[in-house]
This record gives sequence, structure tokens and C-alpha cells, in this order.
Amino acid sequence: MNTKRALTNRLCFKPVRVNSISSLTKLTKLTNEQNIINRLKSQRRKLRAHLLVESYVDNWPYIKVLPEKLRGRLLHQLRLVNEALVRKNKVQQRNRVKKQRLAK
Repeated sequence: MNTKRALTNRLCFKPVRVNSISSLTKLTKLTNEQNIINRLKSQRRKLRAHLLVESYVDNWPYIKVLPEKLRGRLLHQLRLVNEALVRKNKVQQRNRVKKQRLAK
């Protein structure tokens, strides 16, 4: 029973609209780098959970199949979030190297 409730709760998730990587970076300029990365990670976790629940359609009859267009949009958003995370991690790594060089 608990798994049924958990699965239906996950289906209520509505992903944040992400139109492009630039819209993600515009949002991220408002806060510091670590908060940005944490927000992107939580967004990625929600998108993955939503796609995972949809994979149980065969076993759970009350889960509706995602339309192809919605599944494609979720996968696209997941790719954008992953790219933004990679970019942010590279920037953080570059900044760490600069600080180490300046410290010497």
C-alpha cells in the first residue's frame, strides 16, 4: 500500500520548465554556486524519478502511460540539467585551481 501511495505521489510531480541552458544559467546568477548545483541536482532527481515511475506501467495498471511528447520533453529537460551541472562543476574546478595557484 505504501509503495502505491509513493508511486502516485511521484506522478503528481510537475517538472519546472526549462527551455534552454541559458535560462538555467540566468536563474543561477541570483544565488551562490553551491546552491545552484544543489538545485540542479534536486531537479535532476525529480526528473529521473518521474521517468522511473513511468517505467512501471506494465506492472501497475493505475499508472498512466506518458505521451511520447511529454516523455521527450522530460528527457530533453534532463539532458539540459545534466549539461548545466557539468558546466557548473567545471567552473567550480577551475576556480579551485586558481585559488590554489594564488595561494602558492
